[in-house]
Amino acid sequence: MWAVFESKWVRRARPVGAGLVLVFVLSACATTQSGSLGAEKLADATLVETKSSVQVMRNEAASRVPDIVVNDVAETSDASAACRSTDIDPDGFARHWQSSATIDLTNSQAARVETIATDLAASFVDQGWAIEEADTAKLLTQKTSLVQMSIDSIAKTATEHAHIAITITGPCVLTAGPDSEEVLKLEGAPVG
Repeated sequence: MWAVFESKWVRRARPVGAGLVLVFVLSACATTQSGSLGAEKLADATLVETKSSVQVMRNEAASRVPDIVVNDVAETSDASAACRSTDIDPDGFARHWQSSATIDLTNSQAARVETIATDLAASFVDQGWAIEEADTAKLLTQKTSLVQMSIDSIAKTATEHAHIAITITGPCVLTAGPDSEEVLKLEGAPVG
């Protein structure tokens, strides 16, 4: 079930009770198999099966940023990316889905960007996620899920708002490659 919340800057949908469903869906992807790419483990799923859960997780994370500090959701992106080095997988058959959102903060909240990102990450730690600090980014993982989350705080510059960048990366799965019909359809690119 979804509830729609309005703010003067952006219309955002927020999941209501999505936490349990999300944990179930993401943990279903947690089984792995050996693929044709050597000893590297791949999730026993397809890219299309992982895409929705990754997007829902991105939306859940973005919805936890308080509306009062949000100036705009400056950018969102959804695409697949190779998840193995070109030495192991030169054709990019092993891919994962990535969903991201860049949330610009209001000028009055710019000085708090790191605190806001820390509070956002803490809301997931409270639900059993493990956190690792890397420069300005907070990397979050959960034992029951192959999904990884990155929350980065970027300070205000002379030309850009302070912002929080959220990136959700799904499990690595076997595809027919970046130019395959499956990948092109999922990314909204012309097929054929």
